[in-house]
Amino acid sequence: MNASTDDERLRRTRWVVVRTLAGMASGLPLMVLLQWYLSGTPGPAGLVTALLPATAAGALALWLTLRHALALGERPLPLYASSFVASVAAVWILLPGAAALVVPTVWWGMTTPAVPRRWSAPTGVVLLALPWAHAALAGAPTPSPLWFPVMLVLAGVMLTGHRMNLRMWELSREVVAGRHVRERLAASEERLRIARDIHDLLGHRLSGIAVRSELAARLAEATPERAAHEMRIVQDEARRALREVRSTVSGYRDVDPAEELEGAREVLAAAGVHLTVTGDPRDIPAPLRTTAAWVVREAVTNVVRHSEARHCEITLDADGAFTLQVVNDGAPAHRGSGSGLLGLTQRVAAEGGTLEAGAEDGGRFRLSVVVPRAEVAR
Repeated sequence: MNASTDDERLRRTRWVVVRTLAGMASGLPLMVLLQWYLSGTPGPAGLVTALLPATAAGALALWLTLRHALALGERPLPLYASSFVASVAAVWILLPGAAALVVPTVWWGMTTPAVPRRWSAPTGVVLLALPWAHAALAGAPTPSPLWFPVMLVLAGVMLTGHRMNLRMWELSREVVAGRHVRERLAASEERLRIARDIHDLLGHRLSGIAVRSELAARLAEATPERAAHEMRIVQDEARRALREVRSTVSGYRDVDPAEELEGAREVLAAAGVHLTVTGDPRDIPAPLRTTAAWVVREAVTNVVRHSEARHCEITLDADGAFTLQVVNDGAPAHRGSGSGLLGLTQRVAAEGGTLEAGAEDGGRFRLSVVVPRAEVAR
């Protein structure tokens, strides 16, 4: 299954959620219209008076739940409070009509999954008590004893349906995110396999080339013909090694720092770690892009495998000397002197830079790469 199919399924699921939420929100003003049509008692002025707060309550509740479903931001108390006040106003105007029974249950069922329980519980109590408060303050007839259980049942049905709808969206998003992470991990495993193959191939070939080169150097003056023969063998070995390397890395490409940062965000999110990136990967000097991508990959792998971090910060700075720092709050980011950091140190050293890694106060672990400006411009 490709990424375009996953994205299409996510879009369809999202639109199901949006349409369902919009249908629930439109139920608030529609109930006002239905009560006005059936009873005819409020008149046009009463209709407008009740319709405006009902519409406002539905629109605000829709925006609040959309923010929650689509992860657009934090749960704002002012938005919830405004929607609640508009809902109370609409219900107060509609009482004692039947619409005053449906409007608060629809509103409460929509908004409850999107806010903390300490917000929804008091508002639910107020909405349940509103008919009796209206009867006491406005001199209206006391509501039927059946009003209370009916409101509870309606609110429960609306809440259950809405929670299932939102959960469907969350599960779809988690499944797609998990599939993307698995694909990236599979690609990383393939890169590691290629690296091991290259090491095995070149280790043997280059050892033979080194031995024969030393022999040819010793024979150069005494027996030039034998030295030339040895160098021809070295030449053949080098060409054979080059062919094998090209065959091994066929279709393999250099890693890109922007892609690695995006992959790091997904992998860390799946591990429950919040990632903050400071700096633009497009500003990384071209000669250092591959090295920077490898540093990000290895550092993030260490965070996931060897730390208990909850936050990770990656900082890129290409003004003057190039610096890349990866900091997490779950030290240690590695145990022992693994080959991963050793390999990174060698990569960075080959670019004329330095790599430092170690624990800091407060349970933080910092990996820092610095390449001087003169080396960057070289």
